[in-house]
Amino acid sequence: MAIRRCAALDSKYIFEYDVGMWTFGTMQVLRERDTGAMKTCKIVRKARLQFTSETMSRLRALMDLQHPHICSVTDVIEDREHFYIVTDFYSGGDVQDWMDRMDEGNWLQENTCAAYIRQALLAM
Repeated sequence: MAIRRCAALDSKYIFEYDVGMWTFGTMQVLRERDTGAMKTCKIVRKARLQFTSETMSRLRALMDLQHPHICSVTDVIEDREHFYIVTDFYSGGDVQDWMDRMDEGNWLQENTCAAYIRQALLAM
């Protein structure tokens, strides 16, 4: 599944492994060359998007969103065919993955649900 990455991405990050597919393309885990920090890279083929002219400016605007309850966009790189959206890496998957792992006998306590909803609302 690994796709050829652009030179700008390879100059800043070291490929670690493929995560899989997401709605608009593929996901990979990278290691930042300077700091060694782990990052997640979402790769979007431009051909999948209707309007690419404003996409880069909108992605750069996402970099300004900083909050403890939001997975921050830390870098955006573009080549002829793809957008590379680099975010902080968090292990454990997303909320849907977590919910899929729960079986019929495992329910969250009300105070736990309230804490998660509070975090989501604070992020908005």
